[in-house]
Amino acid sequence: MRAILLLLALSTLAQTIACGGGDNDSQVSFSPVGTKTSSLTATPAPTDGSGATAPDPIDPTLDQELHEITNGNQAIDLAPGETFTFDPQALATDAGTTPVCANFQFDFSWQVQHPFPPDGVNFQWEIQRNGAPVKVAEGPNGEQSVGCDTVEAANKGDGPITVTVKYKIGGL
Repeated sequence: MRAILLLLALSTLAQTIACGGGDNDSQVSFSPVGTKTSSLTATPAPTDGSGATAPDPIDPTLDQELHEITNGNQAIDLAPGETFTFDPQALATDAGTTPVCANFQFDFSWQVQHPFPPDGVNFQWEIQRNGAPVKVAEGPNGEQSVGCDTVEAANKGDGPITVTVKYKIGGL
């Protein structure tokens, strides 16, 4: 219990420092951006002579202190230059929970399904900070976590892609 209280206090302090305090702190979220790194998955060998197929994304992992609020998966098709937005707060609300941003984690993993192998794919994830996009992850597959921020999947490449995303939302 002391560890949880200490984490809450540190989270609140970090939020105040990162966001400069202010009159509207209820609109600000502390986010564990960059706590995970994307890692490439080996391309599986073709089994039926028709070519390799993409594996599913790995299962996302919430921090040990958190309980799972909800989870899901989604396949998204993105044309060149197109984006898709995930709103973790709305997903938690849809699951019947009103999230407290200081105690909230949206953990997600992804895998480019098409084309596969994903040679030449330019795919990344962004959040908005102070009105500007901030890249939090990139690559054809990986895992990342953010706080209450909306997260945007962006196809920065020249061809259409299909990406499968798995997510878990957790809180204290």
